[in-house]
Amino acid sequence: MKLPPIGQLGPFIALIIACAIFGATTDRFFSGENFSLILQQVMVVGVIAIGQTLIILTAGIDLSCGMVMALGSIVMTKFAADMGLPAPLAVLCGVGATALFGLLNGLLEHLMIPETSWPVVYAVLDKLERQPREVSAEKLVEAGLDAATQDVVLGFGTVDFATLQARYGDAPAVKPHLDRFAEYLRHLDALGVGAWVRVDLTIVRGLAYYTGIVFELFDNIGEFRAICGGGRYDTLLKSLGGTDLPALGFGMGDVVLGELLRARGLMPSTVAPLHYWVEQAPETPFAPAAALQTATALRQGGAIVEHALRPMKLDKQLEAGRKAGAAAFVIVDPAATDAPWRVRRAGHDDQLFSTLEALCAWATSTTGSTP
Repeated sequence: MKLPPIGQLGPFIALIIACAIFGATTDRFFSGENFSLILQQVMVVGVIAIGQTLIILTAGIDLSCGMVMALGSIVMTKFAADMGLPAPLAVLCGVGATALFGLLNGLLEHLMIPETSWPVVYAVLDKLERQPREVSAEKLVEAGLDAATQDVVLGFGTVDFATLQARYGDAPAVKPHLDRFAEYLRHLDALGVGAWVRVDLTIVRGLAYYTGIVFELFDNIGEFRAICGGGRYDTLLKSLGGTDLPALGFGMGDVVLGELLRARGLMPSTVAPLHYWVEQAPETPFAPAAALQTATALRQGGAIVEHALRPMKLDKQLEAGRKAGAAAFVIVDPAATDAPWRVRRAGHDDQLFSTLEALCAWATSTTGSTP
């Protein structure tokens, strides 16, 4: 067997040397626990790198690899966790979605469009709703499609699955894909989600590396762009010289999801309640050190505490605390030797404390946020 050139072995040699050094410096490096940890840490980045490498090798560039890798997991988790489906059925929903991509390729083959023109057709379909029909037709003419074929391709944006079955159900290049997709639609109907699925041949998501269906998820009103998107690629690992293992990848856009949640009034508040506002008059002894020590003691116990960041009069500090939404005020006055700490709360009498430990103990019993 002929070995590859030494230049191609460089990264592998560096890896071997690194493992030897780490193994020599610690006896834990070659432990099963450590290898398990390494695999967990590199798993996500490794899969993304494999997908991106294929795009680069095919003279393309696509930044969607990370996103599409996550979307399938989210869909399957949604079915399994939120809808209570068994894991095999949840996986089947994701796998079933991968049939549409092969269907589109079968249609292009049936229309006798040369494979060299497929990328142009993909690009036209992807922008079918975003560019004038005349522009799309002009690009198809440049790709060598005749007028009749152009009309068929431009009609993909409105055709439904029943129409596809009626037109192409007997076409050898299309029938296997239609039959497989019909089977998955029956599974989705049985799972109670079939009404939410619509066949759309204009969804194009980097078809250079997808080998199965590509899909996108939208809100039910349709006012936002796709929340999720992804697809199936069966030959990705094998094409890179690895295991022949099919894969389904998908991801979601956090910005779009955030917009949707806010529009529906479902975005949870991330503002934590402010337990205490600590204040100390600038003219009192040890200002502001005593206030800072008090704030630190309460924070170390888990309380959420704020204080003025510059010297200001006591009434101004109280006003700032009210604007910040403080539930209680801790007024520190080291000159009051009997009770240097005073807690003021709306609807309650002021409470005095002679030691910082006593204040923290009271906070424990009152807010449950300090030890």
